[in-house]
Amino acid sequence: MLSSTTPTEGSKAKYQIGPALADRVSEQATDLLAAFPLYRGVDLA
Repeated sequence: MLSSTTPTEGSKAKYQIGPALADRVSEQATDLLAAFPLYRGVDLA
């Protein structure tokens, strides 16, 4: 993941990630958490 980041202009502590990587990570997190709903009775869709 670090190879896909770029530092923000004017800061050495803030980084940006590409949209493709952000989408991939978001999908992976959604898949991992799908089996463990926080509130089973609430439909968040």
